[in-house]
Amino acid sequence: MRLTFAALILTVSAGLASTDRSADMADWESFLSDSKVSVGVGAVVYRDLYKGTDTRGEPVPAITAEFGDVFISGRSFGYTFAKTREMQLDAVFKYRGEPFETYYSDALEGLDRNSTLEGGLAAKFTTGKYVLGISAFADLLSEHQGYYADIYAGRLFRQANLMVLPKLGLNVYDDNYNRYYYGVLEGEAKAGRQEYSPSGSVSPYGSVFAQYSLNEKWSVFGSASIQFADDTVRESPIVGRDYSVSTMMGVSYSF
Repeated sequence: MRLTFAALILTVSAGLASTDRSADMADWESFLSDSKVSVGVGAVVYRDLYKGTDTRGEPVPAITAEFGDVFISGRSFGYTFAKTREMQLDAVFKYRGEPFETYYSDALEGLDRNSTLEGGLAAKFTTGKYVLGISAFADLLSEHQGYYADIYAGRLFRQANLMVLPKLGLNVYDDNYNRYYYGVLEGEAKAGRQEYSPSGSVSPYGSVFAQYSLNEKWSVFGSASIQFADDTVRESPIVGRDYSVSTMMGVSYSF
């Protein structure tokens, strides 16, 4: 199973990008013969930055698959351009769901933020037990019309059937991204919610992912993450917290 599985379980909202099986069945079955597939289910509990929102929990499907150089990982899918023992370069597309429902909080009433599809490049470099990753994504459907980048460093620990991957990283968001998710337009302003236009930001985060193999097929996994908001985000009238947190646990079956 790929470590890209961690990309799913550190996500705080659920949803899957749909795929279209348009290949001839004989070709598809031949394609699957060299594939690696894992399916499972988990439960995520998270608390976001938005003012007045409660801690929420929901089930999350956990699906990863490799078909040659094509892969699916949770809400993401993509193509691996290059892969060696030390380096991997992917083109990635991923679905980003709506950040909130207006009924979550009075502070969000009347705000309209849509889901979108994002695309970008992701590179991972591995040296022994250490991993360095960098990725950059842009909005493909002109919803937030922004971009963001992620850079992280982690260390892999293995002991018998247990794998643990702690990471420290930085997320960099441009002003368009922040204005869409944390800004308030002139027409959205009201008493207690003034117009606000945040600038770009840098947000540090930490996460840990753990997986324990029960046998060759079944595994249990868990994760926890925390991300700290930049000042320009914290000053938004719709933001009420300095950081967001999420935890998740689940079980998966590998074919």
